Order: sequence, then C-alpha cells, then structure tokens
Amino acid sequence: MRFGTALGSAREVRSCLEIAVVCGFAEPLDARSEDRLDKVIATLFKLAR
Repeated sequence: MRFGTALGSAREVRSCLEIAVVCGFAEPLDARSEDRLDKVIATLFKLAR
C-alpha cells in the first residue's frame, strides 16, 4: 500500500515538473536527474505490484 502511494507521488512530481517547464517556471531536468527519477519510479512500480 505505501509503495503504491509513493509511486503515485513520484508520478505526480514528474507531472508537476513537466507542467512547470511548459509554463516557463522551470528548466527541464538534466539527463542524470531524469534518469534517477525514472529509476525511482521503476523501483516503486516493482515494489508496489
């Protein structure tokens, strides 16, 4: 249950960052940060199922 909640939160963070970039409030993530976020989401996905 908690891993599922964390997964939802991580996905929400990604969405908020994407919206912030589109609206001009933030710069896009660098490749390393994007990769880390992808790995966190993938790990949480595996743990949540």
